[in-house]
Amino acid sequence: MIKNILFDVGNVLLDFDPERFLREAGYTKEQQGIAMRCIFTHPLWNQLDKGTVTETEALQEFIKADPSQEALIREIAGRTKETLFPLSYADDWVKSLKAQGYPVYILSNYAGELYEKTKHLMTFLQYVDDALFSYQCKMIKPDREIYAYACEKFNILPQETVFIDDRVQNIAGAKAFGLQALQFTSYAETSAKLRALLGK
Repeated sequence: MIKNILFDVGNVLLDFDPERFLREAGYTKEQQGIAMRCIFTHPLWNQLDKGTVTETEALQEFIKADPSQEALIREIAGRTKETLFPLSYADDWVKSLKAQGYPVYILSNYAGELYEKTKHLMTFLQYVDDALFSYQCKMIKPDREIYAYACEKFNILPQETVFIDDRVQNIAGAKAFGLQALQFTSYAETSAKLRALLGK
């Protein structure tokens, strides 16, 4: 029986879309490609989430990926908070689950400095029972350790908890640990699957 709901944040309750930001900010196709390669898909991006490097340290490595584009990389790296967009359904989804009696928790890969710049967008946090962001524990999904740490922190049993995340590897990691899990595709589809799982 499912007793707890565990949500990811990015692309589930808050839209993380660097490509949209770059496009809407007016960067050229070439500039967008440089930004994606040197910043958003750079291996050190995960270390930011893990809380093991600072933005300043990461920036130096981003620049090394293409020194000729230093000015552009510095500019875009200074605007990462603009890659996140609120999702209209997020608050109501959390509130509806709370109204049905389910404790709701957050488990998200998230960089500490970016969190401080964007936490105002996470209005759903006021309704959840507790939250764990990767930078706080120096672990990231899909590593088994973070699922174990979260369940211990929240005092929940994995077999009684459904985890909702958009990334295949995070879902696989959660299932391997013993959590029930749903891959987020869209609000309509995933909320319907969740209702079916809960027997609602």
